[in-house]
Formats: sequence, C-alpha cells, structure tokens
Amino acid sequence: MARWRLRQTLRHSRLEELRARLESRARVRRPWGLPGELRRLADGAIVRSGSSAAADIGLDLLAPDTADGYVVADQAASLIEKYALEPASAAQANVLLRAVPIEAWLLGGRNAGPVAAVALDLAAYPDARSSRAGRELLARLDERRPDG
Repeated sequence: MARWRLRQTLRHSRLEELRARLESRARVRRPWGLPGELRRLADGAIVRSGSSAAADIGLDLLAPDTADGYVVADQAASLIEKYALEPASAAQANVLLRAVPIEAWLLGGRNAGPVAAVALDLAAYPDARSSRAGRELLARLDERRPDG
C-alpha cells in the first residue's frame, strides 16, 4: 500500500511541490571543519549532495570550502569525531550532514546522491544562485518524466 501511495504522489506532483514533504527525510547537522578534512570527507566518507555533488551532475557551482552529503544516522557521531568537526552556528558551519535512518538508507555504494536528491537539496540552499540551479534542475527532471 505504501509503494502505491508513493507512486500516486509522484505521478500527480511536481518535484518542487514535494520539497516541503521531503525535508524530513534526513536529520541535518551543520558543523564546521578544517578545509583538509572537508576534502577527505567529500572524497568517500559521505554520499555527496548539494554543492558537493554539483560537478558530478554537470552543474557549474563551486563551493570548495564546504561539504554537503548524506550519511547513515548511526555513523554520524563517529564521522564527526573522525574528521574533527566542531559544533557551529548556521552562519559559521561549512559542513551539511544529512543523517538518514539505517532503515531508509538506499545510498550504499554511491559517491553522489541521486540527481533528484541533489536538486532538492540545492533548491533549499539559502543563496539565490544555488537555489535557482536546484529549482531549474527539478523543473528539467519533471519535464523528462513520462507523465510530466
């Protein structure tokens, strides 16, 4: 029944319309880390998303001093410790960790998140350029859907 409901929702909704409903898909943590640690973090410790995955999907967005990605929720604390990430205010944070419960984890073996997830994450960014890029990508994805 849940899969049927999901298919119906996806069939009758544009991706941008689903953004608010999907925001709770992960618990977001915003720590701060040293630039060298951020590179190591984005090179395999997380499943890149948002600006960290922009180049993977052909977007011209650069954010070299940040890391954005998904991690299994029960591994978030050890990852924060391993990479010496420190608590930070939203304005100071340069890491966006999206902790997904293990029972919902579908990203194993990926370096970057699915294009739709990257687009949704970018669309939620506070800066206008990234947000616009995310919304435009969501619109292109909707156009490609067979029922779009």
